[in-house]
Amino acid sequence: MSERKFSLYLSHSWERSDIELNIWVWERLAPICNLLVDKPDTQEEHPPYYINRIEELLRCADTFVAILTHRANDNEKQFFGDFALQCSPGSVFEIRLAERANLPRLILYDRQTGFHEAAGQKGGWRYIAFDRGHQESLPEALQEIENEIKDWLEWLQSFRRPKFLEISDRSLLLLPEDMCGENFLEGIRQSLQRARYDQMDLINLQHHSDSDILRKIRTAGLLVAEVASDSTRNLYTLCHVLFVPSIRIVSHDQELPWILNGHPGGYQHDVIKHSDSGNTAKDIMERASAMFRITRPLNLEVGRSYISSRRYKGQLVFISHCLKPGQREVIDHLVQFLKKYGVPAFEYFTGNESGEEWRKKLTEELDKTTVFVPLLTNEYERSPVCTEEWDAIEKSKTKIKMLPFLLNDRTDPFVKLKGLHHQTLSRDSTDAAMEAANRIRDFIDGRP
Repeated sequence: MSERKFSLYLSHSWERSDIELNIWVWERLAPICNLLVDKPDTQEEHPPYYINRIEELLRCADTFVAILTHRANDNEKQFFGDFALQCSPGSVFEIRLAERANLPRLILYDRQTGFHEAAGQKGGWRYIAFDRGHQESLPEALQEIENEIKDWLEWLQSFRRPKFLEISDRSLLLLPEDMCGENFLEGIRQSLQRARYDQMDLINLQHHSDSDILRKIRTAGLLVAEVASDSTRNLYTLCHVLFVPSIRIVSHDQELPWILNGHPGGYQHDVIKHSDSGNTAKDIMERASAMFRITRPLNLEVGRSYISSRRYKGQLVFISHCLKPGQREVIDHLVQFLKKYGVPAFEYFTGNESGEEWRKKLTEELDKTTVFVPLLTNEYERSPVCTEEWDAIEKSKTKIKMLPFLLNDRTDPFVKLKGLHHQTLSRDSTDAAMEAANRIRDFIDGRP
């Protein structure tokens, strides 16, 4: 049986300019780590932000790595602490969560962010500064950074072992007395049971000893707590220190306690505002249900694809061609390569016959197209489908870029594309598809 790898929570930017750096770091971690990621149930632009879910992932992870890159903060001079940093607030908050969880961690940060390494570093905590600023290239001194990463990984292998962690179906409820009405408690109990938490304990300081409370906290998979009342604040602080994934509730007229303040991308964005409207139980169920989303650790290749998955967000490559079945191997390879690189692409073959169904689909895809890629064979202009695609592109009101290729020994450029560079592709279908895919990526990224 092969040795288990460490599960790694990687905090990183989704900005296109940072992807090359993120992948470079991931490739050096992957030999002994798998990537632990959260895949929300919804494909919305901005999925629900549940901090208890992040806490659960960190609780399951063996280690944590963050790549903190520069982001302009126009309000820097008006703030202090983490609010004044020149970087993503969400990334800083994830670092603070990992520090609270006391996970072995590797933090790579751009000096221009204003971020500072934690005091009292030891073997399992490594903070590496680099200089890149507004540049999109990899930072300088890569060899020194790589040596530091290697040294940290050697520590991880020497002093830690990958862990097995069962998800607990025990939940704790911490509420002030005025919120402990029978109907309200029953609504929360039912919500937690629907979210697969079969056991719920109500805890307080009056009826439990310290050892009893600590035992309950340490065996709990989830805490549901009102965090701002005098009667709950101290006990919640203990749960916070012990890093129990928590759903946090405050009444509408209450402020967060000091222990939850100071985070620009933090707890204030995911607190449940309790009122008599009856939504509290529903909000609790949504957050509790997210705890049981299955996350399978990703290996090198799948992890690389995941990190690159938003690189070409908002792009659509429309591939125009007239290659018939049995002659379209290059098209199949091209679509496959673009999919591997995370480049959204569309191509359609109808046996060179136009129709209303095709026109409707053509219009739909053109509305989303950003790059039009005609593969020019000698038969291209004689194809009704290709000419109709071309006419539609010319009439389109959206700004669509052109990237033509010459294929199957064609040498003369399409007259309508005179003045544009035409790249001649290899005769071998796999090589031709790879050449086209790489050129399309360079074209979108603005590389010459």
